[in-house]
Amino acid sequence: MISQYESSTDVSYYDTDMLAKIKRNVTTLGNQIKKNKRKMWIDWELEITTKFPSLVPSSSIKLELSRISNRVFLLPNFPLNNEIERIKPPNNNSEPSSVYAGTSPYKGYQTPIKNIDGFIDLFAMGKLGKLNVIGWNASDTEYIRYHGFLDRTDMINQMSKNSIGFIPWKKHPFHPYCSPNKAFEYAHTGLVVFSTNSLQPIFDTLLDNVIGFNDYPEMVEKFKNLISNTEELFTKRVKTYEFARSNLLWENYENNIFEAYKQA
Repeated sequence: MISQYESSTDVSYYDTDMLAKIKRNVTTLGNQIKKNKRKMWIDWELEITTKFPSLVPSSSIKLELSRISNRVFLLPNFPLNNEIERIKPPNNNSEPSSVYAGTSPYKGYQTPIKNIDGFIDLFAMGKLGKLNVIGWNASDTEYIRYHGFLDRTDMINQMSKNSIGFIPWKKHPFHPYCSPNKAFEYAHTGLVVFSTNSLQPIFDTLLDNVIGFNDYPEMVEKFKNLISNTEELFTKRVKTYEFARSNLLWENYENNIFEAYKQA
C-alpha cells in the first residue's frame, strides 16, 4: 500500500533508509485521498494486530509485526502433503526446459510487484531453450508455449516436465515481505528455482536450493552455466525435491493455526 500510494516519490528498492524516506515524503503528497487510504490501512493493521492473534505467510512479516504484538504466528503458503504425495522424483531430461507460472498483464497493465517486462522475450530466439508459461492465454511460438489456466493437478504435472522454474519479477520495495507460493510448488515438482534476489522470504525458506540474480543479464549467465552441466542440473533438482518433501509442507505449521485460535 505504501509503495502504491507513493509511487510518484523518489523511493526505490535501493534506498538504505526507505521507511524513513517514506515517512518524510508522505507529508508532501498532494493527493489527500491517497494519504487517507494509507493512514486507514496502517491504523487497521495496528488495531487488528494488537487486539487479535495474526497468521502471516513470511518470517519477515512476522518479524515486523512482532515489534507490536507477541501473538504473530508463521503460516507459510506451502502445499498440503496430499497435494504433493503423488509427485514423482525428477527425471533426467535430455533437453532442459523452463516454466513460468503467473498471471498475464491485465489490459496491458503489469502488477508492479510481479513485473516481468522483457523476460519472455529472452526465450523468443531459442537460445535459452523452451519456456512453458502457465496462467497466460496467448499464441504459441516455436520456443514458447502458453498453457492458460490449469487446475492444480494439471499445473503440477506440467511443472514436473521441466527443469527450471522462474520467478523473474523486477525488484520492488515489497519483495522483502513477499513469499509467492509458486517458489514452493516449483521445489516440490523438482525444479531448480531461479528468483530475483529481492524476494527475501524465498531465500530464507529454500536456503541454498534457490539461485538468485539481480537482473536479467545475470540471470541469463547463471542459467546458461547451469544448463550446460546436465549432471549438476539434475543433482540440484533432486536435492530441491527432497528438501521440499521434508520442509515445505503445510502440516509442519498447522499447530500455529490451533495456537492462534486458542489465543483468540
